[in-house]
Amino acid sequence: MNKTLLIYGMPSLGKSTLIRELSKDFNAQIIHIDSFWKEISNPIYNKTESEFVFDLFLIEYMKQLKMQKSLILLEGVFATKSKIRLLEQLSENYNSTLFKILLYDSIENIIKKNRERFQKEGKHISKQALIKLYNNFETFSLSTYSYNMANKTTHSIYSEIKKLIL
Repeated sequence: MNKTLLIYGMPSLGKSTLIRELSKDFNAQIIHIDSFWKEISNPIYNKTESEFVFDLFLIEYMKQLKMQKSLILLEGVFATKSKIRLLEQLSENYNSTLFKILLYDSIENIIKKNRERFQKEGKHISKQALIKLYNNFETFSLSTYSYNMANKTTHSIYSEIKKLIL
C-alpha cells in the first residue's frame, strides 16, 4: 500500500528540514504546498477561485504521483480543515495510508524561531501575521501524530517518523 505523509504546522518549526531528510532517505517526491499556494494567490483569482485551483492541483498531483511512487511527502501550513479533509479523501481514493503529523509550539516560541530563521535565511513573517495565522489555525485536532517542538528538534523526531514509513 502507498503512503502519504503530511507534515504540517505553523511556520519556523522545522517542517521543510524534516521533509528534506525524509525525502533523501526514501527517494520520495516532495510537494511543498505553501510554495504552490503562493503561486496561485494571484490578484486575478478571488479567494474561492484560488481554493478551487489549489484543490484541482492537489487532486491531479496526487493522482500522477500515485502512479510513480509508493511514498509522497507533503509539507505546508495546512491551517484549514477543508484541505486536510481533501487529503483524507484523496488518500482513500488512491488506496494510500495518510499520516498527518502536526508540529506545534506556543505562539511566543514561534515568533522567536521566526526571528532566528530571518537572521539565518532572510525569510520573515510579521509578528501580526503569525498571531493571526495561529489564532485561525483549525487543524490541531485532525493530526494522527503531533509533536510539541518546544521540547524537541526535527532530528529528535526523525527516527519516530521514519518508523511510520517503514
